[in-house]
Amino acid sequence: MDPELEKYRELFSLDADDQLETIRQMLPKWEVEPGSADLVKNLHRAFHSLKGISATMGFSDIHALSQRMAVLYDKIRVGLEKKMDVNKILKPGDFGGEGKIAAGSQSLVSLVAELSRQSLEELEKLVRKHTQAGN
Repeated sequence: MDPELEKYRELFSLDADDQLETIRQMLPKWEVEPGSADLVKNLHRAFHSLKGISATMGFSDIHALSQRMAVLYDKIRVGLEKKMDVNKILKPGDFGGEGKIAAGSQSLVSLVAELSRQSLEELEKLVRKHTQAGN
């Protein structure tokens, strides 16, 4: 394997691991405190960072999933800045076919949290796949 490429894979892996850890830590806190602009900003920033670093590396699958999540958290961030109720910021259509999410009686906070957990699991698998030597 090209030593230069391996160096960048290692850097990607370290940064991706940091962002995934931020999501793991912030998500349960946000579920308890969905009106916290700081928690939403941290979640948005982590997904946005994953989007950027994966695009740089050419990992389109990680980029696409991170982009979808960054957009959701950005909508929430903007809504909170406008003093909106979190459950009224997003609409069920914002989840269009994502994971196992379907509109129902669950609050949108619960839907976003479940989608975030599903996305986190998928992102962890994709990061491992892309950072293994020889891929």
